[in-house]
This record gives sequence, C-alpha cells and structure tokens, in this order.
Amino acid sequence: GDLDAPVAATALASLARCEAATAAPLALRLATDPRARSAVRERAIALTAQLRPAGAAARLGEALMDLLDHPGSDERMAGLAGSLARGLGKLRDPAGEAGLERALREAQLPALRAVAVEAVGAICTPRGREVIDWLTTGDADAAVRAAAARAAATCR
Repeated sequence: GDLDAPVAATALASLARCEAATAAPLALRLATDPRARSAVRERAIALTAQLRPAGAAARLGEALMDLLDHPGSDERMAGLAGSLARGLGKLRDPAGEAGLERALREAQLPALRAVAVEAVGAICTPRGREVIDWLTTGDADAAVRAAAARAAATCR
C-alpha cells in the first residue's frame, strides 16, 4: 500500500504486464474500493476492462451506483464515474448495464450521461437500444443526444 497514488498506479500497471492473472483480481478490488485514491482507482478501472476478471462488469456497475448514490458525491467525482462508465463499455457485459442506467439519470452531469450512453451502445442489449433511441431526441443536452446518435449507429 504505497501512499503515493502515481507510484501505486504505476506499480499496478507494471504488475499487469508481468503477472496478469495476479493483477486482474487486484485491479478489480482497487477499482471498486471507495477508500482508494481516484488516480489509483482510475488506473485500476482501465486495467480491469483490459484484463477482464470474472464478475468485473457487475462489480464496476455496483461501484458506479454506489459512487453516484453516496451522499458526499458531487461533480468532483464525475471523472471517476466517467472512468467506471468507460470501463463498463469496454467490458461489453450486460451485467454492468444497471450502473450505466443509473448514470444516465444524473441530470447535472451531462458529460457522464454522454459517456454512459456510449457504453450502453457498446453493450447493445434490447433494453439498451430502447434507452439509446429515447436519448437521441429526448435528452435536454446536445452532447448527450450526439453521443446517443453515435451509440445508435454502433448498436443495431
């Protein structure tokens, strides 16, 4: 447990290159640990999406919901929430869709909604297609509507 976040994030990335089987569950644990520093969590989320440990999508989706539902969360956590949404999109596993749908309800965070709708498009379930179709015209934010249009083009 190095207290220097950049050192810890670099060490995790190095471990992933040398020992992916060891790094995968560790990355998932750090990605979902609310006590871990944001820089470490963000690197761990990216590695989790790359290494694909068992149960990753469900756990990342739960972490996203927990982050957004935490009373202390505010716009400063939007970057971490966006990283979780991007990770879920890269995993392309429907088990993470509930977390993305929760992110789509964040009215004050249009950038997060845009990332989340693109991730929903990458997963591309029937329910996801319904959400995407609605957001292409129904969202108040132009960037979210544009992201939904991109998602619709990839999710057929």
